[in-house]
Amino acid sequence: MVNRKVIFASLVAASVVIGGSALLYNDTFVAASENVEANTQSIDQPAAVTKEEVLLPPLADQSANTRVAVSSLEEDINIPLDLAEDSAWQSSNLTSNPIIKKAEIQAKKTTYGEEVSVYYTLADKKHEIGISQSSNIYGEEQKAVEDAKAWYAASDLSVQEINGHTAVIENASERKHIHLITDDKFYTVASPGGAADLDYLISIAELIKIN
Repeated sequence: MVNRKVIFASLVAASVVIGGSALLYNDTFVAASENVEANTQSIDQPAAVTKEEVLLPPLADQSANTRVAVSSLEEDINIPLDLAEDSAWQSSNLTSNPIIKKAEIQAKKTTYGEEVSVYYTLADKKHEIGISQSSNIYGEEQKAVEDAKAWYAASDLSVQEINGHTAVIENASERKHIHLITDDKFYTVASPGGAADLDYLISIAELIKIN
């Protein structure tokens, strides 16, 4: 079975800033930023978390989170939810370890907005790719970009433009993240375990529909 445990950095995927878990940041974000070293421990010794925590910031108030049906979300879903069923995508030969099935979709309504995440199983049947969408609590692209850049070792970090917006990229052997950030949204494409090719993850990020 796929091991769905991911390290703290994998969380940085969704909500913003912080990602979170992608991260969803609450009004303690400033405090979290000031204590980022303590909260993230070290990049070399990340704290393990369960899949349920992915895309949820470590310091956010989880009591306000409510799991809901994806169909009940009011905001547009801009991340691809049907890659496993997309025949054109499946035949693109972008990687030797492609997506083969959709494992799960999760949606939540929180104090900070709506979140949605989708998990796809890879061909090796041991790893997954996670894609998430949440609110940028900063309300400003560059502020969230600078925060996300601080999460990773400089040797693994790069920044590039995807779909007209800044993407913060971590390319480490043990994990890979692409955080595509706009003024309103924080999107993450993640490969816990680092099994997916970075170019493949970038191709997936390019499918995110930026309004």
